[in-house]
Amino acid sequence: MLGETYCRAGRYREAADLAKNIPSGSPNSADALMLVGDACMKLRRMDEAEKAFLESGRAAPDNAQALRAAGELLIARGKYPEAQKLYSDAVRRMPKEALLHSGLGLVYGFLGIQDLAVKESEAAAALSPDKADVLFDLGLTYERLGKRENAKETFIKVIQAEPGSTRAYIRLGLLHESENDLEKALFYYREAMNAHPDCPFAPCHMASVHAKRQELEEAKKYLEKAVAIEPGLIDAQHNLGVVLYLQGNIEAAKKQQTLLGDLDKASAEELMKIIYD
Repeated sequence: MLGETYCRAGRYREAADLAKNIPSGSPNSADALMLVGDACMKLRRMDEAEKAFLESGRAAPDNAQALRAAGELLIARGKYPEAQKLYSDAVRRMPKEALLHSGLGLVYGFLGIQDLAVKESEAAAALSPDKADVLFDLGLTYERLGKRENAKETFIKVIQAEPGSTRAYIRLGLLHESENDLEKALFYYREAMNAHPDCPFAPCHMASVHAKRQELEEAKKYLEKAVAIEPGLIDAQHNLGVVLYLQGNIEAAKKQQTLLGDLDKASAEELMKIIYD
């Protein structure tokens, strides 16, 4: 498939533009539109990504993966009522699809409908008790509803189902960090880094803990690691400037502010106030 070839080669623009040439209802159009949606997301062309995912779901109304992708994007864009409708309709058609119950549970959580959020998320886990994606969603639901111990137990199950799960390690780290159990938080962030050395988020969280402990050199080291992996991480670039300022390295902080100005004007202005006020 040409779209898949483009995506593997990192040629996302060509993959995204394929949407114009995919006949509606053609064989494999759902899979092709999924690839187009993924490519559009990487290019931050969110309107086109949403359209591609929704069209993929319409092309294959029983394709749970396509519907889940469409729902996830709607959630990410804050379109909760639309996501609720999409998932509710899909669950009625496919009541045994755990991913759809799981997505519906996430939507109810964002809408603040706690009892239905737990009901749908637990229904998903009952249907697929060993599926890491479903368990991870259940953990997120517990976390958002303040059921912290349930969340921790569930994220541990994710690691059992998905050994080396960076996402589960990071959620566990965040839970312990929020409880000021900084040693345990560092342990889980370190596990995330070991499992996925190219993930920029684990070193960001490591830096957060070290900054809380006033270990500025360690915080600087991990922020530099994060932005080396992903230069576009605005928060990491901003926090690196703050750490440089706190270390007394004003010139380096100013250079960081200039760099940040090319990425995000508001964050650059916020850093400028810290440096000059």
